[in-house]
Amino acid sequence: MSGCGFHFISTIDIGDNLSTSWIKYYSFGDLSIASRYLLSIYYATITMITVGYGDITPRNALERIYVIAIVIISGTVFAYTVNMIGAIFQEKEKKLADYK
Repeated sequence: MSGCGFHFISTIDIGDNLSTSWIKYYSFGDLSIASRYLLSIYYATITMITVGYGDITPRNALERIYVIAIVIISGTVFAYTVNMIGAIFQEKEKKLADYK
């Protein structure tokens, strides 16, 4: 979903002649919509797993705001998931100790 959102945000014209989207900046406008969505999903995946190769980057304020929000949300979801997995193992160990 975040990849689709990143593509959508890049298609919004914010009316600033100085700003350019990542699609225009990297000259991806000639690619098919499927290829651009694939690039968007690639960027979102690389961003959310915090590798961040830097080959595709947000190029205007709206894209940067979107990426900040996605990084915060994905970091929170990741932290919650790791915490819940830890809680499951902790509960399992507690039940095993009670059984003994």
